Amino acid sequence: MGNHGVVATFHQAGVASKSAVTRGVPRLRELLKVTQNPKATSLTIYLQPEYRNNKDKAREVVQDLELTLLRNITEKVAIYWDETDDFTVVEEDRELLEFYRLFEKGLIAAEHMDEDALSKWMLRLELNREEMFNRNISIQEVVSVIKAQFGADVNVIYSDYNSQKLVMRIRMVDNDKKMKDTAEQLDEFTSLKKFQNKLLNSIVIRGLPGIKAVTFRNDKQFVERVGGDEGKYEPVDQYVLDTDGSNYIKVMNHPAVDGTRLYSTNVWDVYEVLGIEATRSVLFNEINGLFESVGVNYRHLCLLCDVMTRFGKLMSIDRYGINKNDIGTLAKASFEETEKILLKAALCGEMAPVTGVSANIMMGQPIRGGTAFSQILLDDQALMQLLKDVDVDKLAGVLEEEEAGDLSRLDESREKMLDPCASIQFQSSIVLPPSKTVMDEPDIELEIME
Repeated sequence: MGNHGVVATFHQAGVASKSAVTRGVPRLRELLKVTQNPKATSLTIYLQPEYRNNKDKAREVVQDLELTLLRNITEKVAIYWDETDDFTVVEEDRELLEFYRLFEKGLIAAEHMDEDALSKWMLRLELNREEMFNRNISIQEVVSVIKAQFGADVNVIYSDYNSQKLVMRIRMVDNDKKMKDTAEQLDEFTSLKKFQNKLLNSIVIRGLPGIKAVTFRNDKQFVERVGGDEGKYEPVDQYVLDTDGSNYIKVMNHPAVDGTRLYSTNVWDVYEVLGIEATRSVLFNEINGLFESVGVNYRHLCLLCDVMTRFGKLMSIDRYGINKNDIGTLAKASFEETEKILLKAALCGEMAPVTGVSANIMMGQPIRGGTAFSQILLDDQALMQLLKDVDVDKLAGVLEEEEAGDLSRLDESREKMLDPCASIQFQSSIVLPPSKTVMDEPDIELEIME
């Protein structure tokens, strides 16, 4: 199993999401404990028919889903004490500011902004051109996101996309600004530092939260019926996306994603959105994938998944899950925390039904399985009623024989009636619960005990 896990990881090294997924025993422990925050989650995204065959459209979906923060495309960040843009202390920005004064100075007047309200502290960002090209993001798009987030509270001067360096100069705006002392200026610097952290780590330029990375691959294993109900099944060449991270509900609602085929390795995503039946299917697929090289019979895994989902919610296979069920004291003690459970049962005077496998083994009794699974219950009252009916018939025959004078058969019948081992004399000493007939006995409800 260990070698298989290594080989599988090696073959998945080119797929970012698959190579990062937890494998082996740690993954099995996550599934059995039903961890709500697993170490690595992944989504397998199938696209709509108009997107799945086109590589360029698939790449656009990748760029649309992958989370891009401002820090992902920022190469350098610095804070300067720059009193005015006309006499900036950053020599390489003088050409940018001269261009801005000639063509874009009117933006301040259009926004009714007082130049004196601009902070003396300036936040300067240098963006990574190559990373922006790979993500298909323009500097105008970045500026528009910042403006939409902070509005008139910031003033942004940015370079053209064809410039040698992609630079953004950001100043805070304070319309109530007066003469400030040194302490207030230091507070302004601290506020700018907090604004810098928020700007880099909280501003989403594009994508969905939780989707760290997205890769796409060519999949030829999907088969689809072509030509209506009477058509043939043919393989479909399509592009499938794999993600690092999860945001199930928002990815499902994306117009380019086929939500009916969306698959997540996080069982809680499926449980919260699709319910317990879909969760059981995902849980079985994940556990079966860990044992595919060992050859574990799928019936055992199905039984495990049924136990984990039988109450309509996820139940962990540990003392926090199984021992919460009403399975009896001995069955709980055979799993974990034996002394604690037995001591509690003794103090509280609990009764333990010895019906499960573990409890019977602890008591040295045969388990209710195999030939010992079924029990025969004898209804004494019904049996006596049947025997009473038989007595009436036989007595009627005896009377007829007496009238006919067949004394030999009469004596023989009397001997059989007086015989203590005869069936007519049979009576059971078993006391059963009152019931009418055997058919009225309630059905035996089977419970699987761990």
